Formats: sequence, C-alpha cells, structure tokens
Amino acid sequence: MDLEGGRSGRRGKKNFLKINEKSKKDEKKEKKPTVSVFAMFRYSNWLDRLYMLLGTTAAIIHGAGLPLMMLVFGEMTDSFANLGNMTSLMK
Repeated sequence: MDLEGGRSGRRGKKNFLKINEKSKKDEKKEKKPTVSVFAMFRYSNWLDRLYMLLGTTAAIIHGAGLPLMMLVFGEMTDSFANLGNMTSLMK
C-alpha cells in the first residue's frame, strides 16, 4: 500500500535501464581498444616514473616481510623446543 500517494518517484516512470541497453550480441561485437604497457606510460614525466619505482620497491619489501618473519619465528620456536628437550634430558 502506497501511503505517500505516488510521491515515491516511481509512478509513471519507465525502466531507465532498458532505454539505453544494447543486446548482448552487440556488446560482443564491439572490440574495445587495448593499450600496451609502453603506450600507457608515454605521457608520464620523471616524477610519475619515480613514484612507480618507489611503489614497486615498497611492494616488494612489503611482500618479502611475511616470509622473512616466518623464518625468524620458526627459528625462535625451534630454539624454544630444543631448550625444552634439553631440560627434560637433564632431569
């Protein structure tokens, strides 16, 4: 039941999505232009390239952090386990 008396904005309006909708066959036929990697950076200046280099370096460092921490904590866990085994042997 519409208590607002048609003030919701839906009364008498067509489905606006279907007005400009193309068929799926037309969408498949349209070929979207592609851009190569080098063409993408054609208009970049030295500051853009510097930001890309710094971002790539930071991403590599960030990605290497987890494997390195796994090695550190693995060695630390092994040292605790070995220390526990040594104390049980001394008794």
